[in-house]
Amino acid sequence: MYGIKGYAAYADHARILGKESDEIYAFTHKALAALQDDSLGLMDYVNLAMETGRINLVTMELLNNAHTERYGHPVPTPVQLGTKAGKAILVSGHDLKFLEELLIQTEGKGINIYTHGEMLPAHGYPGL
Repeated sequence: MYGIKGYAAYADHARILGKESDEIYAFTHKALAALQDDSLGLMDYVNLAMETGRINLVTMELLNNAHTERYGHPVPTPVQLGTKAGKAILVSGHDLKFLEELLIQTEGKGINIYTHGEMLPAHGYPGL
């Protein structure tokens, strides 16, 4: 279940950017049904966990394609450390579309946007 939750978040981000995969949807249905099947044994669950990992890779590839098509290919970029005086918003998580919309809405308003953790790679995308 935790594996499904993990890749589902990334699949949702890809879907928001216009990318979907029937393979991901089909596996999600299969995995959720399997979790309710009392006849499965240990190796069935091991195999299901392995397939969940494979689907995670499929999902990450889908999300990478969505990101690079929209924001360009990331390049090494210096990230400013520290803060500036004034109003600010701290962006966490990994939703680049959300960050894009926030940057557009705050442009020219003197609001500093800060990132950390999973959002740090966003600095490398030319479109952001």
